[in-house]
Amino acid sequence: MTDSRDSLRVVGIDTATRSGGVALVERAAGTITALAEVAHDEDLRHAETLLPAIDRCLEQAGGSLADVDGYAVSIGPGSFTGLRVGLATAKGLAFATGAWIVGVPTLAAYASACGTDCGAAGAPVWVCLDARKGEVYSALFVVHADRVERLLDDAVEGPAAAAARVRACLEAHRARAWSTLRVVGDGTERYAGETVDAATHLEIQSALVPPEGRGRAVALLGVERYLREGPADTAYLAPAYLRASEAELKLREPQAARDSR
Repeated sequence: MTDSRDSLRVVGIDTATRSGGVALVERAAGTITALAEVAHDEDLRHAETLLPAIDRCLEQAGGSLADVDGYAVSIGPGSFTGLRVGLATAKGLAFATGAWIVGVPTLAAYASACGTDCGAAGAPVWVCLDARKGEVYSALFVVHADRVERLLDDAVEGPAAAAARVRACLEAHRARAWSTLRVVGDGTERYAGETVDAATHLEIQSALVPPEGRGRAVALLGVERYLREGPADTAYLAPAYLRASEAELKLREPQAARDSR
C-alpha cells in the first residue's frame, strides 16, 4: 500500500443490481489502467460471491489486500440488500487494512461504463433501472473523455414521469445538436411503452453495460473522486436508497393509522 496520489491501486465494487462486478485499477504517472476484472451474476447473492470475487481479482493482478490503497463502492440507487453488502464489505476491508474508501453514484457509474465500452462518449446517456413497484431509478448524463457530466439528478419515479423529465432536459439542450440518445438499464425494457419516446428528436440506441464494465467504472470514478475530494468519512458513508425500505414503510403504518384517526 502506497497511498501516494501519484501511485494508487483501487478496487471498484458494484453490487447495486442482480449481477455484480469487481475491478482493480492502478493510477501511475497520471494514467489509470485496469489490471483485473471479475464479474459475478448470482441473482443478488452478493453476500456469498463478493469476497471471493475480490480475491480472484487481486489474484489475477498478482497482488493482495495489502497492495490496495482504496476502495470505491457503488452507493446507489439500486438493490437495498446489494448496496448494503457492497458498502459493508468495502468498509470492513478498509478498516482492516487502513485503506481509504469513497462512494460512487451507481447511475453515474453505469453512464461512465456506457461511454467507455459502448462508444457513447460525447452523447447523452439515460440510465434507467427497474426499481420495482412500478418505478424506475433514472438520471441523465453526458460522458466525456475526461469526465461524466450530469444533466439530471438521480430520482425514483414512474417510467412516464422519468421519460418526461428526460425529454424536457434534452429539449432544453437542443442547441448541443446531439443526434442519438444512449439508453442503459432494464427500466426501459420493462416499461418500453412508457419510456421509449423520451427523446422524440433523437435516435434512441439501447446499450448493455456488463458487470465487468460497471466494476471498472466504479473504480475509475472512485479514483477521480478521491483525487478531487479526498476519502469519505467511513462512519457517515451510507447507501443512497432514494426511497424508504419495506421495513421502514411497515414501521410507519401504525403511526400513519393513528394519525388518521
